Amino acid sequence: MALSEKRSRLSPRAPVCVLLLVLLTAGMPPAHAQVPEPRQRDGAVIEPPLERPEVVIPRIDTENFEFNAFAGVLSIQSFGTEPVYGARAAFHLTESFFLEGTYAQSSIRDRSYRRLGIPLFESEKETVTYYNVSLLYNALPGEVFPGRSRAFTSALYLAIGAGNTRIADEDYFTYSLGLGARVLPTDWFSLRVDLRNHIFESDLLGERRLTHNLELTAGLGVFF
Repeated sequence: MALSEKRSRLSPRAPVCVLLLVLLTAGMPPAHAQVPEPRQRDGAVIEPPLERPEVVIPRIDTENFEFNAFAGVLSIQSFGTEPVYGARAAFHLTESFFLEGTYAQSSIRDRSYRRLGIPLFESEKETVTYYNVSLLYNALPGEVFPGRSRAFTSALYLAIGAGNTRIADEDYFTYSLGLGARVLPTDWFSLRVDLRNHIFESDLLGERRLTHNLELTAGLGVFF
């Protein structure tokens, strides 16, 4: 009788214990389940989704020879400024240095002296020709950007050379100093602007003296 009363007292608690055991078992992950690792945010690099335009950079052609035709103006000291035109041929020794030969033709006039009754030449207009060989150095190679998606190879260069200037059948040994700029729209075609100072001793006015004769030209070139 006592044992039956004891079992009747414990029986109401049994369903509660079973319910708690079921809830605890349902909340625990299975033994074979993989728990995901936490994300590591420290040191993470976030790259914004930017659309970058494709930039085409032309390079100098693999050939080392360049031919350039030019035109501009040449100022002979004490005689004014006249048109000049000519051609240049260059051989690129390295990416920094190149040799260049130049031949050009212009003219000179003694009109103002003739008005004073002092003609200096047989005719009012005389031909001026010169040729020289120069060593050039690409001092500032770089690029120019004509648009958002285009880049042209460019260079600023220095030049030093020596040659001969012929005026009215007289020859004058000439030094030349200058600088220029080159832009390559393609790998074989170039645009150039050059400023040169041709220095020689002249006796055109009867007294021999050192003269500085400035020249400004623009030209088109090809590599081959």
